[in-house]
Amino acid sequence: MTSILPSEPKPVSMDSPPGDLERTQPLLEQARQGDAEALNRLFQLYEDKLEAFIRARLPRSARPLLETGDVFQEARLKAFEKLDRFAYRGPLSFWRWLRQIALNHIIDHHRKISRRPAQDGLGRESRLEVKEEGAQPLDGILKKEEISAFESALERVPEKQREVLLLRLELRASFAEIAQQCDFPSPDAARNAYNRWLAKLSEWM
Repeated sequence: MTSILPSEPKPVSMDSPPGDLERTQPLLEQARQGDAEALNRLFQLYEDKLEAFIRARLPRSARPLLETGDVFQEARLKAFEKLDRFAYRGPLSFWRWLRQIALNHIIDHHRKISRRPAQDGLGRESRLEVKEEGAQPLDGILKKEEISAFESALERVPEKQREVLLLRLELRASFAEIAQQCDFPSPDAARNAYNRWLAKLSEWM
């Protein structure tokens, strides 16, 4: 399995507060009405997850020029500017929109790095990075090719099953939450679907 696939999230208590997905829509509506506090809380829901997503895809060679926090702030700014145009299409849609904004920025940066002359110290060898020792889930340092492989494989997964994978891999949702969001009859049914399509995703990468 490639380094982009994280380890299993820790079990989530059934007594835990409502998940981020459940809080997203009301905060989004309040933010669109000009509530600055709601806007901050909306982005705070996804801050850790988006930073982990960015860190996993930002080459180590780029860090002197671009930090994870820089990409996060850029993604947040672009999301803020486009918030009125965002079409809410269900609980996972806001995360998918955010990750695409961040991914586009990272890919643009990859292209800039690849066009730099060798003397800038960011030659091809330094760009082909491996996962950092002791990295947390989704914190591995990926090559541009790995990013492309993951996103391409993800596009091959049917829509419902893709949501299952994103909920578990990137939003660290429990199987109870996934069952609720994706209309599975039970957490075990959600777990079985996740395991089956995770294996498929790994094959296609």
